[in-house]
Amino acid sequence: MLKTIKSFEDRHRLPWLVGGVVIAGIVLLVPLIATPISPEPPPIAIAQILVAGVVLGVARQGVDILGLRLFASSLAILMAIALTESPAHPLTCSGPVNCVQLSILAALFFGFFGGLVLGIVAVPTAALWGSGPRSLRPELAWPRLRWWQWLVIVLIGTPILGLLLGIPWSG
Repeated sequence: MLKTIKSFEDRHRLPWLVGGVVIAGIVLLVPLIATPISPEPPPIAIAQILVAGVVLGVARQGVDILGLRLFASSLAILMAIALTESPAHPLTCSGPVNCVQLSILAALFFGFFGGLVLGIVAVPTAALWGSGPRSLRPELAWPRLRWWQWLVIVLIGTPILGLLLGIPWSG
């Protein structure tokens, strides 16, 4: 049975990876929308994290692909909060600029924090699925930048990110 699943995954890798993100997003999204209880009961939240983490971990993937999948699927929590609009989850904005800033901050927070929480389950699952920690080697061709290139990226990227987030600069 396990060999059949692994051979299907090898033949249809991209749909398997994307489908896992969609399924994990649904696992995180539906109970938040379906239950009128706010905040969500801890057993339901723990079950969501376990199921979504296992779904994301069951794939032949490097740690970089896994991180991207964790980030993308954890954004479903942000979508659920935006869709429910409950008083317990105030996510309101006062204007277009404020909405963009709020969206960026919320996406960064939920993407990274949710990815860390789901990673507690997904990383060991991926290591077991791929026959050990060596299967988690990065897959994407990351550019080999020199120290000065990273410095230029940080010096240019920091003010741009600050402008997007509305951080006031002393002038």
